[in-house]
Amino acid sequence: MQKLYLGNDPYVFVSYSFKDKEIALELSRALMINGCNLWLDAGSASREENAQRLLDAECVLLLVTRNSIVSRHVERDLSLARKNKKPVYTVYLENFGLQLNATDPYRLAECDEKDAEKNIFRLRNKIINGLPREVFNKAEEPFYISELNRFYTESEINYLPCGSEYEKEEQFCFGACIVNDKGEKITLWKYAPSDEYSLCARLSSAYVIDDPYFVHRDSKSVVATLVFSFTERAASHPFDCDIVLTVAIAQLDSQKPKITLVNCVPLKEPAKNEQTVLKKLIEHIAESFK
Repeated sequence: MQKLYLGNDPYVFVSYSFKDKEIALELSRALMINGCNLWLDAGSASREENAQRLLDAECVLLLVTRNSIVSRHVERDLSLARKNKKPVYTVYLENFGLQLNATDPYRLAECDEKDAEKNIFRLRNKIINGLPREVFNKAEEPFYISELNRFYTESEINYLPCGSEYEKEEQFCFGACIVNDKGEKITLWKYAPSDEYSLCARLSSAYVIDDPYFVHRDSKSVVATLVFSFTERAASHPFDCDIVLTVAIAQLDSQKPKITLVNCVPLKEPAKNEQTVLKKLIEHIAESFK
């Protein structure tokens, strides 16, 4: 489980029944590694702390199940949210005949039990698209500032060329760059997926280490964790997966700092029939660093 958000920026409060803890934690983890500032009670918070976290939150994400609609814990959350006019975004993890308000602007997704268990990836994407942008890490801000350089992630959207099987469809590219003390932008690395995949990418975390033996024998490096979410464009039985990249950036005050791929692994163990496809994706990512 990623660390729960405890900072001062806007964040999401997750309300759920403790009987649904496993799927609540899995879904929360999927949101957090994609840059969502999020807090939930994993079972150890006092009632007072839980209430204060809700009051400080930008909004509430309610996981609706048979368990949560009869949970006193969830009932208290919703009562406090309504009293303080907090937006409540609903995700229906089960289909059990509950009448939904079709005009509810805060209804993000709905599915049955099997969908929720098997399609965390798509469920997560629906939630990300529906939540306010304020609760996500701000990509336009530098993730590290050295004496001479500011470090950013960068993204761009191109369109696949005519003649491609998926011509005129969007292709999302992702990379890292610096803006130096002269105001010049220099790209350090860029990745574009192959045509048959669409990509969603995000910086999950970045921190500094001081270890001359870690990479390039430099005393200080920035280690960043990126999450790449791939979806196959094919309409029937699309393959999708999350791949976590660990990259290191050294020579931080040079004209062009060095970026190195340290590790590249799937977020979940792939099924046997997916291993070959996944291996090719990882090799394609690794090639972009050469």
